[in-house]
Order: sequence, then C-alpha cells, then structure tokens
Amino acid sequence: MMRTNRRRIKIAIESGASREIRSWERKEKPLVGGLMRFLKGPIVMLREEHQKLGSVFTMNLVNRKITFLIGPEVSTHFFNALEVDLSQQEVYQFNVPTFGHGVVFDVDYSIRQEQFRFFIASLRVNKLKGYVDQMVVSLIERQEQLFDFFSALGDVAFAYAGHNVVLEI
Repeated sequence: MMRTNRRRIKIAIESGASREIRSWERKEKPLVGGLMRFLKGPIVMLREEHQKLGSVFTMNLVNRKITFLIGPEVSTHFFNALEVDLSQQEVYQFNVPTFGHGVVFDVDYSIRQEQFRFFIASLRVNKLKGYVDQMVVSLIERQEQLFDFFSALGDVAFAYAGHNVVLEI
C-alpha cells in the first residue's frame, strides 16, 4: 500500500507516466468508494482505471486506499520498494490463516525479514534433499491411516488425493 504521494510521483516520473498528477487518486463516494464497482467486476474496473489514470493509481475501497502499480514499467518499483514506502503487511493479511498467527505477514517487518531468511535457507536444494528421508519415514508410519482415509472416500480424483497426501506429510 502506498504511503506517500511523493513516492507515487517519483514512480510515475521514472516510469514515463504521461497523466497529470491530480488524476492519480480516483475520488469515489466516502466509505463505499469503488467497492460497488469492484463487486460488479474487479477486472473490468481495474482495466477502466488503468486506461483513464495510467500505470499508477489509487482507489478508495471501503475504508482503505489501495494503490495499483500495473505493468512492467512500474513493477520494479513494487519489488524494490522499501517497507516505509510500500507495506506488504496490509495486503497479505489474507495469508495469516495459511501460515498462522505470529508468523510471516502477522509480524513486524524486521521479524518477517528474519523469518524469510530462515525460509530461504530451508528451501535450498541441498536442504530439501535432506527432508526426503523424514518424509518417507512419516509416510511409512502413517500409511495405514492414509489408506483407511482414502478407502473411506471411495473413488476420488487423483489431484484431490495427492493434495491430501501432501498435507498429511
């Protein structure tokens, strides 16, 4: 989420944006903002706003201002931005149930960076190879449970069954 207009201006200028600065922030009705348009069709709404306002624009959705950076000419700014300019925490709150509370996107930026360093180190090929034996042992120990589980389901799609096996590991 963008935190300053100055940052938006800098991104737009560096990206060669030709729209006037005043047009970057779309004014909508208070509270409701672009929610009604978003609910009718988010893709259509974003395409319309991109065409009207350019590659960098902000919209009000309910009680949040959301800034969109669309296209390769501005995407590098998203990936290289500092946390003070572009915060991931608000955007990725929907991931909290995936990882759990107090992990990744439910913690301060400095802790999140520390956790990412741990994840990156743990997901290197040489580390992943070391997990294979643990996975095999886990599967062997739980194979009866897994077979009982899948037998009770009857005929199932392979993708669904494979997904559950991975979750059980």
